[in-house]
Amino acid sequence: MKKLLLIILTALAATVAAMAESIIDRATKAVKSAPSLTATFRINGSDGRLVMSGACFRLEVPQMQTAFDGTTQFTLNEADSELTLTTPTLEEIAAINPLAFIGNLRSSFTASTLSDGRIRFVPAADGTDLEEIVTAFDSKTAMPVIVTMKTSAGEILIDHIKVTKGSRSIPASSFTIKQNKGITTIDLR
Repeated sequence: MKKLLLIILTALAATVAAMAESIIDRATKAVKSAPSLTATFRINGSDGRLVMSGACFRLEVPQMQTAFDGTTQFTLNEADSELTLTTPTLEEIAAINPLAFIGNLRSSFTASTLSDGRIRFVPAADGTDLEEIVTAFDSKTAMPVIVTMKTSAGEILIDHIKVTKGSRSIPASSFTIKQNKGITTIDLR
């Protein structure tokens, strides 16, 4: 009886893992095959917009803009009139870009399927501020429809996600933030 129970539990675990892998594979393919993506969403109740092309992205939320050109991340804090330049890790990019983690799922995260069908992603490496990402994916488009991220600073809820695929890629030079008058630049690269 114990052997039978062990076989059933092993088969169930393999089925759940295969479900997560299937969703991850579809989502990864959908993101990587699109020349560019534009997403509108609500983040902790405020409207936001994200444009992605390959590894590059531009995120606009109230009082803050973040752009990543594939190497340098530009973060404009409008309230403080500061532009910060950094070279982020994959985990840091995933914490900022709601769709970026999809392209790095295999190498940077361990996935498990929750009882309600959502997928839980935990960073494979220690030493990151990102604790977990829990995502529900649209069964037709394989794009995320709701994302919850837990970081050392708190929880972030991203919902009402609508993703549109672009027909052309966008050059990396479009994913920077220029310093304007009255803006202080802090270079942490």
